[in-house]
Amino acid sequence: GGGSAYVDSAGFVWQKDGWFVGGSKGSRSGAIAGTVDDKLYQTEHAGKAFRYSTPVANGIYMVRLHFAESYYKLPGQRIFNVSLENSPALNGFDILKEVPRYTALYKTFFVAVSDGVLDVGFAGLKNSAKVSAIEVQSLPPDGLMINSGGPTELDSAGQLWIADTGFFGGSTLASAAPITTSATQSVSQSIRYGSYFGYRIPVPNGTYDVVMHFVE
Repeated sequence: GGGSAYVDSAGFVWQKDGWFVGGSKGSRSGAIAGTVDDKLYQTEHAGKAFRYSTPVANGIYMVRLHFAESYYKLPGQRIFNVSLENSPALNGFDILKEVPRYTALYKTFFVAVSDGVLDVGFAGLKNSAKVSAIEVQSLPPDGLMINSGGPTELDSAGQLWIADTGFFGGSTLASAAPITTSATQSVSQSIRYGSYFGYRIPVPNGTYDVVMHFVE
């Protein structure tokens, strides 16, 4: 958001700010904690109301929104909402309630696009909304695998499991105990549990095979 084309420390190419309506670009100097890609967080797109409408193929996407507060000093000074595909994603979001000033923060979401355009909207509740970068990754059409209670991981078969997402309720627990007869040993060591919890995963309409993995 607000920046020029950039190649980050992992070799990932970020396009220059584009496909937006409203808001304005800005930048501030200063080291950013929690990242080696300070430049990514030193620019921003900000405003009381602005929107990104990015052309994409229909499908399921991971959308990661990157933030860093470099202007306000205290929680409560900047509060805003974010929507994805016209549905609420962040309500009453306050960067400084979660991390200190000049510190990188990101939020990850999964969204289904069916109209050829990925819409991300920002609306300031107190002062302006802002975003430093928007990361979009298309997910494989043959399935989405979620590591319940754990982080993003590659299993021993080379399959990508995304970090726990889309859940409501429950708690997490991790174990270092080895899991036998499983190609997903490290993934199986984390769980989500509770008396009442579930998952809401946005997908296009259709028929799906749902495979659930358990270990006691």
